[in-house]
Amino acid sequence: MSKKRMLLGAALVAAVSGAVVSATPPSGISFAPLARATYEALDINFKSDEFVNHPKFKVKLWSSHDVDIATQIVTFQPGGYSGWHSHGGPVIIAVKSGTLTEYDGNDPTCSPTTLPQGAGKIEVEDPSHVHMVRNETGTIAELVVTYIMPVGLNPPRQDRPNPGNCPF
Repeated sequence: MSKKRMLLGAALVAAVSGAVVSATPPSGISFAPLARATYEALDINFKSDEFVNHPKFKVKLWSSHDVDIATQIVTFQPGGYSGWHSHGGPVIIAVKSGTLTEYDGNDPTCSPTTLPQGAGKIEVEDPSHVHMVRNETGTIAELVVTYIMPVGLNPPRQDRPNPGNCPF
């Protein structure tokens, strides 16, 4: 084999290896899918009058294309973490048990956001936006996660490289 081909092959292996090494996969977590279904393009405009002593209520949900909606339970062992990742659509989370800590890839100070049992969050960031969730406690924590995403997107998350703003 010529020197030129050997160098090219070594460069290709290094590039591929670097791409794999730079991703930050999860550790100490498990995923338990509950359900997934495909829906026609959404055009929901829900309005209610007062209902059992609650004020008027409005919700709008619209999509330009058909979507998959999937729900799963994500269990974090003590010290477990999601790895840096992003999603292909909005994500609705609810902390079922325990306490989790979230870090944002765009935050230069790497300030944690604590999510205790009963906390909820809706993530609607751009698919290139990265974040990480960690269980920094000594007990198991669980999230119920609902993904709204393009039809056929699997998995609903993509491992991403460490953005470099946090020491982990």
